[in-house]
Amino acid sequence: MSAGSETALIAGGGALPGLLLQAAPEMLVCALEGQPAPGGSVLPFRIERLVPFLDALADRGIRRVCFAGAMQRPKLEPELFDARTAALVPRLLGAMQAGDDATLRAVIALFEDWDFEVIGADEIAPALVPGDGLFVRQRRRSGPARCGPRGGNRRGFGRGRCRAGGGGRPRALPWGRGASGHRCAP
Repeated sequence: MSAGSETALIAGGGALPGLLLQAAPEMLVCALEGQPAPGGSVLPFRIERLVPFLDALADRGIRRVCFAGAMQRPKLEPELFDARTAALVPRLLGAMQAGDDATLRAVIALFEDWDFEVIGADEIAPALVPGDGLFVRQRRRSGPARCGPRGGNRRGFGRGRCRAGGGGRPRALPWGRGASGHRCAP
């Protein structure tokens, strides 16, 4: 499906927005004021003027919105808020205090409140998303599947795995068990 001129790309940094724009060059590209964005013609906006921005998108006939790329939290300037956007501040600040995921969910909900369909990158450029199947290979281990001085899981990432401590010795993370379910060596 082509994204068409009824789609706005809310672009952040990184390669993904540019790849999406190549796949659907007719999209309207929007970016937070001061944020990098692909393409020559970019519609800048500010969080403090979010409601007028949403109205402008609707006035242009935009029906779908795709968020893509990394965004830095902007410094909010209270004197720039318009009255309608100011009414959304408690909702936005509560989400911002709950973290990035909650903030993104709240922003998506606001766009949906304005009857925009929020779509994923896969709807614009399906070739960017891998198809069905297994995309990993098994690594051979020379020792037992445990965290320890001679174990195979020293460089684990995430919850419950070991990481190298001082002198290259693994140390346990607070969650206690390695990915294989074995205790991590202190």
